[in-house]
This record gives sequence, structure tokens and C-alpha cells, in this order.
Amino acid sequence: MLARLGRIDARLTLSSAECGALEEQAAQWFARGAGKAQLVQAVMAGLPERVAHPYGFVRARLLGKLPPEPVETRAACYEVVCTACGEPGDGGGMRGGLCGGCWGGRPGLASEHVHARAGQVRAALRTGRRTGSTGKGAGV
Repeated sequence: MLARLGRIDARLTLSSAECGALEEQAAQWFARGAGKAQLVQAVMAGLPERVAHPYGFVRARLLGKLPPEPVETRAACYEVVCTACGEPGDGGGMRGGLCGGCWGGRPGLASEHVHARAGQVRAALRTGRRTGSTGKGAGV
């Protein structure tokens, strides 16, 4: 690839030894996902009228325009919660955004019970008094 630069434009003719010396820098480009065309474009773009030292010029371009390292992307992590009561769930037991208790699919936690209890808690918070005992001691 580096030797081909001189065939594209004579101002960038490199010897075999110079190509070997620049091989590591070119390999970094490919390791970062760049293709041959991208490397050639980066080296060739905006060539000055005269290039006195092709090796130094190509080396400076390879180092100066090196693409950034690829960033590892992680999948987004979401927590599924009931839209009515805010209880976390796995998403599989949700129906229309509601947990089993809020849509009535779980015995003992019918949506009417949950909504009634939530109303009691809201009222208690507004007045500052404690709601009825739940069997585990008084409290909200």
C-alpha cells in the first residue's frame, strides 16, 4: 500500500526500506478499522506543490491523521417498572405497562386494593398521621 503511493503521485515515492519503516504506522490505521482508501486519502489530501522528504511527509500524515481507537459500545441497560405503582419487574409479567398486581393478575393484590392503599398513604402523607397497621407494626 505504501509503495503504491509513489505510483499515484511521484512526490510520494518511497524506497523499500522506507515502506518497511512505515509499516507499523500503517498497520495501526488498519487495526483501528480504516481501509486502504481511507489511508490513501488521508496521506494524499492537500499535497503541497513540492514534497522534499516523502518519508517524513508520509510519516507525519500517518501519525497526525491516525483515526481514533474504536470505542467499545455496551448495550443499554433498562429497568422495567410498573407505570402505576413503580414496582420493578422483568417485563415478561407486565401487561400494558402494569404489573400483575395492578392489572389484577396476581391474587391478593388486585388493582383496586393497590389503588385504595395508595390513596390511604397519600392522605396520611398530606395530614401527617399514620395509616392503619399492616400487621408489621404501625407506619406508612
